[in-house]
Amino acid sequence: PATFYKWKGEFKAQEDADKRRLRELEAENKRLKKLYAELSIEHDILQEGYKLAKKLSAQQTKSN
Repeated sequence: PATFYKWKGEFKAQEDADKRRLRELEAENKRLKKLYAELSIEHDILQEGYKLAKKLSAQQTKSN
């Protein structure tokens, strides 16, 4: 019986560590998803700005 309870205690400690690590990974995943979303929005804005600048440059070249 002592061996069983010793094993059970060790298993419980490992299970707690695994749960803690899982929570840490979920928090990091959430942070990375948010960061990706922000960077994606910034990229889209920069792409639109680049297209607009290119269009304006073409119009100015055409006018001159």
